[in-house]
Amino acid sequence: MMDTVAGIEKLSELVNKAALSSDAFGRAAVMDELSASLPWVAQLYALNPVRVSAELVRLSRINGLKSRAQTLKREAKALCLVEIQQNGAAAFSAEPIKLAKIGDVIDAPPDVLSLEVPQGYVLSATGISKPKLDDIAGIVENKITHRPIFALGKYIEKATDEAWLTLTWQRSDSVWVRKPIPRAQVMNRAKLVELAAMDAPVTSSNVDGVVRWLDDFEATNATRLKAERMSLRLGWQDLDKDKPTFVLPDSNVGPAKLRLLDDPGFANMTVGWDSAGEIEGWIRAAGCVAEYPLMMLALYASVASVLVEYLDAPNFIIDFSGDTSQGKTSALRLAASVWGKPSEDDGNIYSWDETRVSVLQKAAFLHNLPIILDESKRARDKHEI
Repeated sequence: MMDTVAGIEKLSELVNKAALSSDAFGRAAVMDELSASLPWVAQLYALNPVRVSAELVRLSRINGLKSRAQTLKREAKALCLVEIQQNGAAAFSAEPIKLAKIGDVIDAPPDVLSLEVPQGYVLSATGISKPKLDDIAGIVENKITHRPIFALGKYIEKATDEAWLTLTWQRSDSVWVRKPIPRAQVMNRAKLVELAAMDAPVTSSNVDGVVRWLDDFEATNATRLKAERMSLRLGWQDLDKDKPTFVLPDSNVGPAKLRLLDDPGFANMTVGWDSAGEIEGWIRAAGCVAEYPLMMLALYASVASVLVEYLDAPNFIIDFSGDTSQGKTSALRLAASVWGKPSEDDGNIYSWDETRVSVLQKAAFLHNLPIILDESKRARDKHEI
């Protein structure tokens, strides 16, 4: 970086030289020298806009130089703004500008470390800023947020073709949070500011800057944030095509490269829907109740649940009722064991002691998989059964 004091002194000397010149050719020569040194004048303007403006005003008052002096100031300021917009705090650096990687600047989750900071922005542990030019103060920080926020994944929802972005941000307690959000909401000021409820670094006063930052961040990292196909629910996808795919919590069966949206909100609903043990052992256990029709009915219903939509068959409900200790819960556990852990505590059996909204959300999420509810006597409202 140049010595600002020395630079101002040199500029003042050139203005004095033009003022003391007795002929138009001498004054024009000074202007030619300054015009040829436009990047230097722009850098000096960024460092001390008040003094440089004063010297250029003095230059404009010299006979025959008004128009050229005003043009020089306008061009210097424009060049200064371009440098700041492109390179942020590194404007006018002698080193070639390279986009900083997040991992080179702050500690962050592993999946964002290789992503790049867009031109014109400065990232630090204390947030995001976009330096700008002030006619009095020169380059100023122009803080956008006081904590980092990024997009770390992009997805296209299979059923609707809606684009989603997974945002991650650092809460005020330094914990990193991630949340998938429809892209339309991310780019909408009124919707994005609602993340303040989750301690995201966005407020009504900075939301415009945050939207621009996320838009620029997505564009800068377009080749790294390649859109993946994902689903918001389990079960069949592309049933209207020749080769449908069945999505499970940790895998899918079929040709399509689909996966379940990585949403912490789904975590509780996917608990228990995984495989364990050996199929031979499960077959032996199921064979122990082969002579009990109602137990086998529960088993067949569980297996058949994933065929309903595939065969375009009507949906069905099976209700086991009766006195206690007659095997109702055992039948449900057998049915649940087809798809995962048959437990109400941390498995895939749910209770009637849930809100209507909760049950409907689980049913929509499970989609083709069976929703198994135990203990109807615990229902909050008998009319909901």
